[in-house]
Amino acid sequence: MKSNILAVILAREGSKGVPKKNLLKLGGISLLGHAISSAHQCKHKMRVIVSTESDEIKAEALKHNANVPFKRPSNLADDTSSTWEVMRHAVNWLEENENWLTDILLVLQPTTPFRNSNHIDSALEKMEETGCSVCMTVKETDYPPQWMYRRDKHGILSPLLQGVRPKRRQDSMPIYQPNGMVYALKRHRLDEDEPILADDAQSVIINSDISINIDNPRDYDLAKLVWKKINDL
Repeated sequence: MKSNILAVILAREGSKGVPKKNLLKLGGISLLGHAISSAHQCKHKMRVIVSTESDEIKAEALKHNANVPFKRPSNLADDTSSTWEVMRHAVNWLEENENWLTDILLVLQPTTPFRNSNHIDSALEKMEETGCSVCMTVKETDYPPQWMYRRDKHGILSPLLQGVRPKRRQDSMPIYQPNGMVYALKRHRLDEDEPILADDAQSVIINSDISINIDNPRDYDLAKLVWKKINDL
């Protein structure tokens, strides 16, 4: 049975770290444009929409052939809005206004510009193969959490994790963290407070070199360097 796959690209206008970061450019194309393109190029057919409160971002989304069926409410477009509140709004709006029912939901952020269609397809294929309700892209952490510390108000340090500490990084067990490129989940997961905290969650490992999430000017500078290296500019 064919599934209705919905790719939602989150692109609000406000950003404290980098103004209008979703419209920043790499290789002459906006981050938003790259996100839309990665979804359109997938083997899996999907509906691609952009959730935004901004007319400028809407115009950019339409230029790249994404659908913008609604304007995101202002109360879901500030720093306190959670990703999942925004996703619930998008899915519910389509159900209530277009009778468009989502089976599998993709969360795509423009700020991870090195995501491509293969990453998205790999997450969807993992869901098909395993029957899992959640799959996300991850990267290996740069530093063993056993070497990390808590710091109290007096500046005193205490180990973040108790137990045996590896003497060398090579001796530590690999630990992975979401890299923000792709979150794929079945519709029913949105009924949970924390949709991606599923017992059956699967993952696709992505090289750390391209797991860049642009949240400040330094991230953007790094992304431009990596872009030049990848494209031999």
